[in-house]
Amino acid sequence: MRTCCSSPGGTGLAPLRALVEQVATAPAGRRVTLVVGARTFADLYDPISLDKLQSAHDWLTVVPAFSHDPVAEAGEQGDALTVALDHWRPGQEVYLCGPPLMVAGSRLRLLAGGVPAERIHLPDGFGT
Repeated sequence: MRTCCSSPGGTGLAPLRALVEQVATAPAGRRVTLVVGARTFADLYDPISLDKLQSAHDWLTVVPAFSHDPVAEAGEQGDALTVALDHWRPGQEVYLCGPPLMVAGSRLRLLAGGVPAERIHLPDGFGT
């Protein structure tokens, strides 16, 4: 099973990093795609640590999502949730952390994108 995670900028990255560390202690076989959002590459939160984290785990893929960077690669253009939906496949779980305004509208976007409600995991206070 793959887990697709989304986080805009530095906000929400700590809970998702904790999730990655939890998967690291679990039995092998789970793949994680961590989508980290920022406006531009210059705004990307701690890219060196993200690169080190990905290098340390062969089951982890870090995908940056740039909402306002015209030179970003095609698979990296868009807000974090849009890029996460592009990487999501049936059977995957989606864990989302970020600023309240982004999280508030994410459940409906994920449902509209085909993610079943039981596969959507939002921070406490936003429902499941």
